[in-house]
Amino acid sequence: ESGKYNKALEYYKLSLNIRDSLQQTDGVTSSYISIGNVYLELNDFVKALDYYNRALNLAEETGSLDQQQSCYNGIYQCNKKLGNISEALASYEKCELLKDSILNLARFDELNQLKTKYALEQKDTDYKTEREREKIITDNDKKRQRIILYGSFVGLSLTIIFLYFIFKRYKYSLRQQKII
Repeated sequence: ESGKYNKALEYYKLSLNIRDSLQQTDGVTSSYISIGNVYLELNDFVKALDYYNRALNLAEETGSLDQQQSCYNGIYQCNKKLGNISEALASYEKCELLKDSILNLARFDELNQLKTKYALEQKDTDYKTEREREKIITDNDKKRQRIILYGSFVGLSLTIIFLYFIFKRYKYSLRQQKII
């Protein structure tokens, strides 16, 4: 099984070299943490501590709370195994403090996402309400126009009928005058 760990170390160190040449600070930090984890599994706590401390320095420079937590957890594990109880306790407390900070940040992000979602839903609701209001106004205008059109048609029809009867009456009265 130690052969698998040695092979893992080989790949992690290769990864470290590549990430370092590409100047990927987060990647280098992750490689250091991974190498520290392998040395921890191999019970080489001094080497593990060295890699965790290197990773911690980079993680603090970049402000990566997740990586800092991983480093403090690894440092805690090493110091616990080495019997350095006070250092293990200090690392454990820092690890837990970072865990709380990460959870608070996650909750803050979740709250912001919910606020954004609510604002978007509110805008969508407002937009739909405005569209419905405009549709009602448009429908009312169309009804009003139809009423005016039908009223005009009825008025015109009544006028034509009225004129027809007047004309008929006029013709009748002309016939009556001819007879007289």
